[in-house]
Amino acid sequence: MIREKLTLVALLSVVVVPGVAGCGGADLARRDHIHQTELRDIRLGDGVPLAFSVSIRWRIEDASAFTNQFRDPSRYASLVLDAKSREVAGKVANAYPAVAGVFRPEREKFVQEMKDALAAKLAEPGIRIKEVIFSEMLFPKSFTDALEVTATKELELQRVREKSAIDLEQAKAAQAHAQAEGQVRVERARAEGRVAEINALTEDKRRLSEVAKAETEARVLDRRTKAEVERQRLLTRQDVERRQELNRVDVDKQRQLDQVAIAKEKALAVLTAENPTYAAYLVNRELASKVQIAVLPLGTESGVLGNMLQTTLGAAGAQRPKR
Repeated sequence: MIREKLTLVALLSVVVVPGVAGCGGADLARRDHIHQTELRDIRLGDGVPLAFSVSIRWRIEDASAFTNQFRDPSRYASLVLDAKSREVAGKVANAYPAVAGVFRPEREKFVQEMKDALAAKLAEPGIRIKEVIFSEMLFPKSFTDALEVTATKELELQRVREKSAIDLEQAKAAQAHAQAEGQVRVERARAEGRVAEINALTEDKRRLSEVAKAETEARVLDRRTKAEVERQRLLTRQDVERRQELNRVDVDKQRQLDQVAIAKEKALAVLTAENPTYAAYLVNRELASKVQIAVLPLGTESGVLGNMLQTTLGAAGAQRPKR
């Protein structure tokens, strides 16, 4: 039989009472006595038998009256305490209709009621019950086996429920994760679409900007070309005008030079006409510059012209190398 123990802690002063005759009454009254008994086959209201291990601590208060009736405390315990304990325990147990209630929800109440009943009913004049201790309470093996099977099934059922709950939570979590992942993908796709659209708009704007820039550069180049052509035209016109002006200046200058030369020739002609000797000198000087030969006029009075010619010839002779 599988026994379930109900251990209640108590401090006991155990006194071993020798069962010998001739113990003094004063000694019996000064001691606590301990009686241990086994209450078996105590049936509940549903007929299920229980068994108890009970320790009763009691004291003899009227030693003379006690010794007149009983030989020693152990004799009293075996004849009176055992029988009354069994009777009281049966009455208390019979008031509980089901063993399941005593086993679990009402066990403490049952044990306390059993202790209170024994302490009250076992006391009598001259006998005081000081304490009742339930050290053990035994249930039938069939009941405990059934409880073990039920507990095992309940544990298994609980594990199944917990596993089902865990699987359900995991499924919910997976579903939530999948939904969140789907939403993330949708948002990512939307963001990528917006980015692509922005990039396309940016590219269009960039191309338009490049086209506008190219057109602007073309217009600028065209304007520059036209401006350069116009500048070249203006420069060419100015150059032509400047050259024409220079030509006019040259012509005027040449005209003036010609006029000066003509004026000199006219003056020379007038001079030579008025002075034939000087005219002959000029002719001779020109010839002398060519051939280094001078023709002097006749006579001894050559004057200034003769002296000049002699000076010239003398210098020329000095420069000739000696042989």
